[in-house]
Amino acid sequence: MRHSLYIQLAGFLLLADVKAEQRKWQKNARRAQFMLPYESKHLLKDVGLDRDGFANKHYGVTVQAVERRVRLMRYVLRSRLVT
Repeated sequence: MRHSLYIQLAGFLLLADVKAEQRKWQKNARRAQFMLPYESKHLLKDVGLDRDGFANKHYGVTVQAVERRVRLMRYVLRSRLVT
């Protein structure tokens, strides 16, 4: 027996509302400001903050780093001696 269309719609709208609240909370959490005693923009960049003390939006691994890592792994696997 299937659920009513209204019950399915209500469930869908509840899930959409929960996901929207979660995205809103994550956006606020990501934009948390940190007050560190560092004045150098290079030190702030090293710890992942911009000049104003907010977390950098560009975090994670770049495409070039991934390509370099894959190239190195291929080189290592190719250069192994078959025993």
